[in-house]
This record gives sequence, C-alpha cells and structure tokens, in this order.
Amino acid sequence: MPELVYCFAEELRRLLEARTPEALEEQWLASGVDRLGWEALGQAWKRDVRQWERALDEVDGLLLRLLDRLPVLAAAADPASVHIRTFRLPELERLQHATAAGLVAQRFGRAGLRMVVADEEAPLARRYFAFLALAKRHRKSDWSLFRRYLTPDAHHAFVGTAAEAARFYPEREPAARLMELFGAVRTDLHLREFLSPRILESLYVLDERDTLGFFRGLLTAGHTHQHPIHCEVTRALVMVRRFTGQLEPNAKFSELDSPRVLEALDRAEAVFQAEREARRRTTVPFSGMDSGKSSAEPSGSYWATHWMESASASTSTAAVSGNHVKVMIRVDRSHSPSSHSPPGMVRHRAIPPRNMSSSMSSGCPISPPRQRPACSGRASLSCSDMVMMRPSSVWSRSRSRANQ
Repeated sequence: MPELVYCFAEELRRLLEARTPEALEEQWLASGVDRLGWEALGQAWKRDVRQWERALDEVDGLLLRLLDRLPVLAAAADPASVHIRTFRLPELERLQHATAAGLVAQRFGRAGLRMVVADEEAPLARRYFAFLALAKRHRKSDWSLFRRYLTPDAHHAFVGTAAEAARFYPEREPAARLMELFGAVRTDLHLREFLSPRILESLYVLDERDTLGFFRGLLTAGHTHQHPIHCEVTRALVMVRRFTGQLEPNAKFSELDSPRVLEALDRAEAVFQAEREARRRTTVPFSGMDSGKSSAEPSGSYWATHWMESASASTSTAAVSGNHVKVMIRVDRSHSPSSHSPPGMVRHRAIPPRNMSSSMSSGCPISPPRQRPACSGRASLSCSDMVMMRPSSVWSRSRSRANQ
C-alpha cells in the first residue's frame, strides 16, 4: 500500500485547515510537506503499482485546492503572506505537476509518459516531470528518447536529466555522446556549470577507457572548485589515476608526489564512491523492468530532490542544486525540450481519457472498473485533448489560474 502517498495527503489536509499564513507556515515546517511529497512521488515514478492510482488522484485534488486557496489566504502585504506567495506557492505548483506525471505513470505506464513529453502544448514543468519519471525507470527501449535530448539545443533541464540517464545504457556507448555534449557547452559557462557535474558523474559510472584522452584534456583545461563533486580537475585526476595508476601534471596541484595531494584525491574518490553507493541504496526497482538491467546505479541527484533538500538544509552544495531547480522552472529560455518553448497554460489535472487506444495502454493494466478498449492503432488525442475530457466537477478547481 502507498503509505507515503497517504501520509502526504494527510499533511495536505492539515495545510488546508490553516486559517492564517503564519499557521500554514508553522504546519509546513513541522510536517516537512515538501520533503515527504518528493519522496512519495519519487517512488510513484519508479514503480508500476495499481494501488497508487487512487491515492495519487486524491493528492492531485488536494494540491489543486491548496493552489486555489493560498492566493486568497496570502493576499496581504505582510511578510508571512509574501513568504507564502514567493516560496510555498511555487513549490506546491511543482508538486502538482509532479503528481500529475505520477498519475499518468500509474494509469498508462511509460507510453503515457512519452505522450506527455511529446506534447508541446503541455506545461513545461509537466513535460519535465514525465521525462524525469522515464529517466528513473531507464528502460532499454527509452534510450532513443534520452539520446535525442543529449544536445545543447534542448532545454537545459531535459539535457541534464538525459545526461544522468545515459549512465544506465553502457551497451549503447553513451560516453561518446556525453563527451560531444561537454565539448558543445564548454564555452557557455552557465550551462557548463549546470551540466558538467552530471556529465562527469555519468562518465565516472560508465568507467570506459576510451574517455582517458578526454580526462587528460580536463587536467589542464578543466575548472577547479573547492568541493570535489564540482571540480572538473579533481574528477579528471581520479579517473586518470584509475586508468593509468599514476598522477599527471594538472592545473590544480603542482606537487604530484606530495602526501597532501594523494590524501586529497583519496578523499575525493571516497566521496564519489559514497555518492554512488548512496544512490544504489535509495533505488526501488519497479515491476516489469526490462531483463538484463544495467549495472549502473540509479541517479539520486535529480533536480526535484535537490530542490527539496535545499529547502530545509543550509549547506552550500544543496543550496547550489536548489538554485538550479528554480532556474529550470523559472527561466524563460529561447528553446524548449524539442523545438519551440510552450506558452503558459492553464493548470489542469492530468486525467487521460478512458477510451485510449491499446497502443497507449499496453504494458500498464488499468484498475477496474475501467475496461481496456478493443480498438487498436495510434491514439488520435494529444495530451491537451486528453485533459480537456475530464469531469465537470474538476473545472471549478482549475479553471482560471495560469501556470507560472
């Protein structure tokens, strides 16, 4: 049973009972709504469990009620109301989009998620969380989708997710694509700062000797940072030592034989390995995964989790990751995940129609009393058409607010 989703729903009900912004903020901090929500939704993205559908549908409705109520509750100009509008309202919007993506995943599986990603008229955040759910499942048949987004012309959030997902496909030789991507973004300092840790971490997991020349180039041309996770030179030194067994001249350490340098590299490699093991422990395999699963560890540094950690932590690493997530949601870039940036859309619940074709519902059983239709062929409805066919009772909760 989806205990985490039920706990998340109960906390949302307590937020609905708040009568003042101060009471809502106190309840938010006491229960850790955002952390609980992202943890529950992360499991819903990775698993195909029929019992989760009703719970996620209930959470989706509670989030919509909160999104309608908070602007009225926090309409004043006092600091508490401004704090609610600035921080809590956008977080609830992200949670609602993530819940809708999880609901599609439970009802229609990866076929429904891919349809949401391909719908350019859907809200960008909705498409991103559907893409993220596919990345967490990392089925072999989805490599063509991730490979398509390993280009700087796509939205940077989708590129980062694809770069992290590439580590699960060692048999498809993704290292060459990752090195090409790094070369394409190395002159864009903002994009490089965002993508470099994800690309280098995937190359660390893939551990292909063909990348030795690439890491040797980073020894003198890479960026340095105090923290090893964000230091390109430190990552390159660790990889070169792994391949050759020795240290080579670099831009960060001048005394290669110094015990201080060797100790620093040992600590950095321990950090890389600990992060790898931590992500392996937090992974929950989902039913129906392709046989012959990759030995690469699932990534735990997806942006929703990073933003969640930064909301309650004060460390600089979590804060940096959290800022990236807010950039992903808020920055209006000139390019979208595929070709054109979608305009702001009215918030809606992701309730696909019950008359979808078998090609869209294959591999994802629908809970009774819904019946699978007997028709076949490609579905003729877009994601926007699907959500417009919801019951009239839902309109009152989402008819007038624009997606921010």
